[in-house]
Amino acid sequence: NETGVYQAVQYLIGLGHRRIAFLMGFETVSTQIDRFNGWKRALLEANLPAGDELIIRADPRFYGVVPSLSETVVQPASHDHAMPSAYEALQELLCSPDRPTAIFAATNQLTSGTLYAFNECGLRCPEDISLIGFDDHDWAPLFSPPLTVVSQPTYRLGQVAARFLMQLINGEQVEPPSSLPVQLIIRGSCAAPAGSGGVRSNSRVD
Repeated sequence: NETGVYQAVQYLIGLGHRRIAFLMGFETVSTQIDRFNGWKRALLEANLPAGDELIIRADPRFYGVVPSLSETVVQPASHDHAMPSAYEALQELLCSPDRPTAIFAATNQLTSGTLYAFNECGLRCPEDISLIGFDDHDWAPLFSPPLTVVSQPTYRLGQVAARFLMQLINGEQVEPPSSLPVQLIIRGSCAAPAGSGGVRSNSRVD
């Protein structure tokens, strides 16, 4: 989780992005914490901003109740008491004078909803703003543009977890399973920031 997001943010930095926002699921889930840490580590190493104004956190009391971003309640990190929907919080961020030029969305709901928010705000992806999501679901290449994603080997993860569990049930002494590699699958949702003179990239990063 952390390594995959770290690689993705490094890729965006390499394209020339300097303001990269992070949309995360609720913070009680370890995978979300790991993904957040990967985002922050990549930005801090590059001496780029990683403050609360670039973070939108899902509220754990409501997250996952409904699949669409526009109905999922989140709390922007910079607002102590405000609890707008994730869509409203994202709209506010996208309409700000110094809006980010790229976004990493840490869940599938946030990824699909972010594209909807782009459309509502009149932003083109990737011409005006770039987007990377997490997990390479079957629908990721079907969006317009096809989504750049961090892909994890979910089938292999299931195999490793099942084998580890069976060994524990059988009373065997086993080491915890090691981390499995992820891939950054680059499609059409990322480009250099507008006006930078860069080009869109289509390749795969292991």
